[in-house]
Formats: sequence, structure tokens, C-alpha cells
Amino acid sequence: MEYTEAGYYQIQETSLILKYLIEGDIVGLISTEGAITIGIKPADQAVRADQELQLAITASCAGIYTGYKKEMDGTSTVYETAITLILDKFGGYIYTGVDTISGTINETGSFSISGSTLTFTPSDSETSFTGSLVNYQLTTELPLQVDAEARTSIKLYCETVQGTFTGEGEDEAENTYTATVNLYPDGTFDLVVLDSAENELLSDDGTFVIWVHAQSDRRRNLQYRDFSRRDQCQF
Repeated sequence: MEYTEAGYYQIQETSLILKYLIEGDIVGLISTEGAITIGIKPADQAVRADQELQLAITASCAGIYTGYKKEMDGTSTVYETAITLILDKFGGYIYTGVDTISGTINETGSFSISGSTLTFTPSDSETSFTGSLVNYQLTTELPLQVDAEARTSIKLYCETVQGTFTGEGEDEAENTYTATVNLYPDGTFDLVVLDSAENELLSDDGTFVIWVHAQSDRRRNLQYRDFSRRDQCQF
């Protein structure tokens, strides 16, 4: 059950004062790093206890990003790696790569963002690397093998544009249709359109890209390339 408190606040030097609450003023401390330590109640009947609250400096790009890459050498698989990159709201990241050949790669560290550029610093290294985040697509360099000496460029997709999406519509004759599209971490998709009797009218697969219209960041398009017909469509 959701619990909320409302009122006014004041800042006096390094103190944050929450005023006009039922139980009186609540005084917290603001650190030099910008964190706030103050008494918080998780529920109406709970006991208030001090909690440290940090400024969500990277909330705009926080989320889970996934990807997949396979490298072949003739008929032999060099690596086949499923990637998960978690960016938190406070400038931290966790990278996990599962390679079917060499095993699991783990990396943690911190990151910052400036415009569309992300700068990552692993916790066990002083050497940073960068990436770009545009339209839910993060391009960066990550180790894709255990004990890899070099990083490999990889495109990752935010969880917002991964998974199964469905929609319904009808034509001028009021025939109804259902479309289902699956978007995968390697940048591929498959699409199926069924009629009201669940007869398959269209099936397709290919690759996709995503962009945002300049006039509105609320309107997004998905463009896909059909492997068999080698043309492009959008929806």
C-alpha cells in the first residue's frame, strides 16, 4: 500500500527541515556530496528511521540494456555472448556477459552522461571507455570473452524496446486483425498478422532500427528490413 507525506521544507546551511507534518518538523542532514540523511517512514504505522537519499544523477538513462553477438571463424564459434548491462540512477553499472564458449564475464563500475555520450570507468581499472545512447540504443565496447584482451563494439537495446508487442486494428470492411512483433537483443524481429479466425495473413522477419521524430520526442517509429525481400517498411 502506498504511503505519502506532504508539507513544506526549508534549508538552513547543511540542514533540511520538513515542516508542517503531523508529528512536527523532521530535520535531516545534507552532505557535501549532495546526499540527504533524514528520517523516513515506509508505512503509516512504521517507525521513522534515518535513510540516506542520493541524487539520481543518471536517472534519464537508467535501465536494463541487452544485446547478443556471435563471432565465427570458419565453422568454429569464437564466442557467442548474451549481454546484460544495468545502468542505475546513481551513476553505477553492472555488466554481465554469458559466452557459451568461455563462460561468464562480470564487470562493475561507474558512469557519467553528457548529452548522448556515456563514459564508463570499471571499478578495477583507471581506463575509461565511452558509449552513445540514442533512441533506446546504446552502442559501446565490452569484453565478450572471459579474459578478453580487447573490447568489442556492440549495440544494446533498452528493455523498453525488447520483448513482445501486440496490436489490433480493422480495415474499411470492419475485418479485424491482430499483429504481434517480437524484438530481440541482436537487433532482429519477427512479425505475424492474424485475422479474427486466427488465420495467418502475414509473417515476416528481419532487422530493426528505432528513431524519434525531431518535432516530438513522444512519437517513435520502428523501421525493419525484410531479409527475404530486401526492402524496408515502417510502423
